[in-house]
Amino acid sequence: MDEPTPPACMLFVAATRTEAEMFAGRHAAVRVVGVGRAGLARLHELLRADRPEALVGVGVAGALDRSLAPGDVALVEHTRLAAGGKSFTADAALLRVLAVRCRGAALAVRSGGALTVDGPLHDPELRDYYARHSGCRVVDMESARWAAAAAGAGVPFAAVRVVSDRAELALPDLRHRLLRPSGTVRWARWARALARSGRWRRPVGEFAALRQARAEAEAARREQVAASRQEHLR
Repeated sequence: MDEPTPPACMLFVAATRTEAEMFAGRHAAVRVVGVGRAGLARLHELLRADRPEALVGVGVAGALDRSLAPGDVALVEHTRLAAGGKSFTADAALLRVLAVRCRGAALAVRSGGALTVDGPLHDPELRDYYARHSGCRVVDMESARWAAAAAGAGVPFAAVRVVSDRAELALPDLRHRLLRPSGTVRWARWARALARSGRWRRPVGEFAALRQARAEAEAARREQVAASRQEHLR
């Protein structure tokens, strides 16, 4: 399949530097805007300054669909906000460009929707609920917000997400709040939480649990990098 003609100026954005580095290639730079709502101001600045012909969001996402595994590539056809339910449809021509590039890089693409929430979904039962009621296959904190910003600027939008964790995986809320997006530990925050909890009297188990959470995050990230470092995405 021949690649459709891509827009001459595409703006690629990611929420974090780690995600930007995963997707960066020689054909395009990926700009970091920030996580969730906090990234909207920076995104609006870039849209005004760069005047792109299209906006492409990249990054990782959690699975809602239990058939998805870490490292799977999700091409976001539509996205919706969990709060309020407003939905957006990705630009069909831009999706074709991204799909051809993914397949040219031998990446198996899974198409579907992305649900945008305000914070990580740690509970598998809640993920299952959203899977049944949202019509989405992955969950993130930005795609619908980026789509709304693109619509406001009058430019087409699409997104590519790499699955970071399985839908059935329970993510320990506290421990994952103690990890940075890079997977490193926020030691000061961890120490304060440990002191408040009284668990400092039995720290061995806490260190083991934190190491396990970190190992899970790093393992998922290695799979993301392996699947995402494909320059043809650009």
